[in-house]
Amino acid sequence: MGFSHVLPLVLLCLAAAPAMAVESCELNGQHVNPNNGNTTAGKTGLMRCRDGEGGPVVREQELQGGMFKGAVRFFRDGQLEKDYRVNERGNRDGVAGERGGRVVTLDQEYHESGKLVRERRWRLVDRGGEPASEQHWYLNGQPKERVDYAVVDGRSLRQETTYQDNGQKAFEGAWRVATPVSRGGEAATGVHRRFDEAGRLRGERFHDERGRVTRERELDGSGSVVRDDEVFEDGSRKAYGK
Repeated sequence: MGFSHVLPLVLLCLAAAPAMAVESCELNGQHVNPNNGNTTAGKTGLMRCRDGEGGPVVREQELQGGMFKGAVRFFRDGQLEKDYRVNERGNRDGVAGERGGRVVTLDQEYHESGKLVRERRWRLVDRGGEPASEQHWYLNGQPKERVDYAVVDGRSLRQETTYQDNGQKAFEGAWRVATPVSRGGEAATGVHRRFDEAGRLRGERFHDERGRVTRERELDGSGSVVRDDEVFEDGSRKAYGK
């Protein structure tokens, strides 16, 4: 084939090739350019990059004090495709996962003081990523909340535990949910318990299969039961077992 024939063919191929959109990235609501250190200097947070202005998210990367350190995630067609972590030298560090694996990965957020305030763990499944657990901390370092997602007897459950700022447990309970990321159509399940500032059990609520409260108990500071009611659908109640 002569050169005169090759050139039109090359031009035709170039014309037919789709144009690659330039990533548009933002961090804490501000536009940044990951290739320009001046736009990310000293910043901490999760940078999100989209396929062009207003396009779908294709990459998320964590910064700590202006350094790319922590979680790195890549997405394709709205699904998590690759997830790993990097250290301050840019090397992969800790757990990582590919789409279709069962590896749990991390996503951490820090306060401007540098203290860890939230950590999420993701479980990679065939359809992408789904939450495995989430933890929050007070700025004094004490745990604030922990949420665990699990599947029990084929049902997705969200188990929540909250804490006082002194580290004592304040509440624990579980809900049945349609999916780990769903907040609609959830129903309380099992026994929900609340505790006082000293971590002593002060109340319990029992739920039936439809999520309705069927029994309530109150306890005093010594652990003695002061009220134990059976609760009916219309809200009326009577002493339990009588």
